[in-house]
Amino acid sequence: MDNNNEGSPKVNFGVFYADGTSDWHNNMILNVSKDWEYREYVIPPGTAPITRVQLVLMFRGVGKVALDEFSLRPGPKSPDLAFDYLTITQPVFGDRGIAVSGLVNAVAKWKLALSEDGKELAKQETEGRLVQWFCDRPITKPLVLEITAHDKFGTESLKRIFKIAPASSANRKYCVWPVDSMEKVMPETLPSVANVAPLLCSIELARNETEGIQLAIRRQPGTDIGDVKIEVSDLLDSKTMHTIPASAVKWFEVGYLKVAKTEPHPKAPTLARPGWFPEALLPMKSLQVKDDNTMSLWLNVSTMPETKPGLYQGTVTLTPDKAEPTKVTLLVKVWDFSLPKEPSLKTAFDLNYADILAKYGAEKGKEMPQKFAEYVVAHRIPPQVLYGTRPMDLDILKNVVDDINIISLGASLEGKKFTKNEVDRQILLMDDHFAKAKALGLYRKGFYYAFDEFMENSKPDVKLVFGEMKRLHPEILTMCTTTTVSIDAKALKELNIDILCLMLNYYDKTKAKILRKQDPARQVWGYISFQPGYPYIHFKLESPLIESRLFSWQCYQQELDGFLSWGLNQYWQAGCTKQAQKLVDPDSGVYLEWNMATNPPGVIFDNLNGDGKVLLYGKDGPIGSIRFENFRDSMEDYEYLNLAKLKLGEKAAMAFAERITKSFTEFSRDPVLLRQVRRELAAVLEENVKK
Repeated sequence: MDNNNEGSPKVNFGVFYADGTSDWHNNMILNVSKDWEYREYVIPPGTAPITRVQLVLMFRGVGKVALDEFSLRPGPKSPDLAFDYLTITQPVFGDRGIAVSGLVNAVAKWKLALSEDGKELAKQETEGRLVQWFCDRPITKPLVLEITAHDKFGTESLKRIFKIAPASSANRKYCVWPVDSMEKVMPETLPSVANVAPLLCSIELARNETEGIQLAIRRQPGTDIGDVKIEVSDLLDSKTMHTIPASAVKWFEVGYLKVAKTEPHPKAPTLARPGWFPEALLPMKSLQVKDDNTMSLWLNVSTMPETKPGLYQGTVTLTPDKAEPTKVTLLVKVWDFSLPKEPSLKTAFDLNYADILAKYGAEKGKEMPQKFAEYVVAHRIPPQVLYGTRPMDLDILKNVVDDINIISLGASLEGKKFTKNEVDRQILLMDDHFAKAKALGLYRKGFYYAFDEFMENSKPDVKLVFGEMKRLHPEILTMCTTTTVSIDAKALKELNIDILCLMLNYYDKTKAKILRKQDPARQVWGYISFQPGYPYIHFKLESPLIESRLFSWQCYQQELDGFLSWGLNQYWQAGCTKQAQKLVDPDSGVYLEWNMATNPPGVIFDNLNGDGKVLLYGKDGPIGSIRFENFRDSMEDYEYLNLAKLKLGEKAAMAFAERITKSFTEFSRDPVLLRQVRRELAAVLEENVKK
């Protein structure tokens, strides 16, 4: 079939059910980089028996793909109805409150009933895979909680009965509990532990690293606790008497963005509905708890290269205006090794300086680009420009040159059809830019990016432009994204391509290893935009937060030379322009008037939220996000793996990586496992340092 997308063609299954409902969220991505492949897709059970399946083949752009045969047949028997998890937390507020969170492996009808001496006191009935119920009742006598889940067809059911003991502690107006930084605290998130002392949260990190944790807070329904003051003490190692100052612990309140339309993620049922999504890290004066939703306090602990290893302890005190304070013990384990200043993993994330200038105006036109650049560098990512016909202002990088491992230099050339003279003329116009790069020490770190996702008919232009750039600036590497060039040394040399950047579903680890052996000067990177989509990782708002931390693990395991994601602040798109004109004022509250949708309602990609957007524009400068924090943590995880490779050998380091990810589509989304692997990596590295 002609007219193939330069990215990934896909088959979309429209499934129609006997009760009149339908579902179009069933996509199978095709990998056209392979000569041939067999693919099958299992349609998950829905709301009723299936009456019809409609196939839609989605293509755009140019190219060809051959489709040989489609068949529809009964799949394997659905697994028996089972709980993925079921958590009962009580008492939530000292002497009252029962929180229930559960998930089953198929759509089910739920009934939850609380009774006393056989008399029903409260109940909830709902439908879906997920159940969340908060019952705000005093617990003064023994109670019985009965939970049942029936499958949609009435053939299977689950039942659990829990005895709720009377509460012995005094009433508290709010509840606080720790949450991993790789998990999203939704407004409806319920406590996973009872509100009892002592509360403890712990962080493990190396020297010259930053790691975060969250404290969720939820008030008793209808109770005004006022704003909450946050105080952090110095952290002390009682054995050595070394300290980490309180200033090394930064806190933020997580702000929420309204999402009007979502694209549900199969592995994240809690994120499958429109509503408020946690995202922005707001630098607040005090924590705001204005309603009965769950709020999140985000804590970052940073160490310096000279920080002494050890086990440090301090306190985080939450003091509401109208309620008693809560002290949380903060334990920080500092490993006896340091992460390098310059990142080991090469990345290319476009930072759109033009949009920053447009939003802040001429008055802050010089101050804000530098603020954004330094903020991005602090997250171990080079703040560079990939697109546009004007080179970036390199002066904004003068304070962070030593923290940058690679930088995009030059600018895309203008013109549909190029001649040698015209190409040389435009490259020569960039001489001052390249001279500045040399003066700052950035020239040898430079690459030239052009021809974004180019097609077959652009190959003559690629060969000419890249050839002239290499002739005039031989030390600058040439880089492009495309799906029309094979992972082959001869093909890359023919087109003067030094760095071939492929969408993850086009990358082939074996071919890339052969290429590097044939021509060590060539590199193969990977990238994602809104494609390729599930089951690959993605950074969308509806994706599990841990996926924002997994990209470096996959880069290491797949032996990529670098990773590209098309943007950090692409707010020029039609869906978010209006809201992004208004700078975020943290004092205005946690529910932000900010939109990350690619397009407005009713237009294609109106359910694409957060693609190419992880930074917000605050009134005083950049505002980060929980996804961007996980980007930095991912870059630091890569340093653990790279240090293991240098000190223990490639085989040992790869064994650690493959406990997290075995391919781009086979990986763990379990934060507990990732932390365990990190801990074991750190222990081995620490032991190696002592030898």
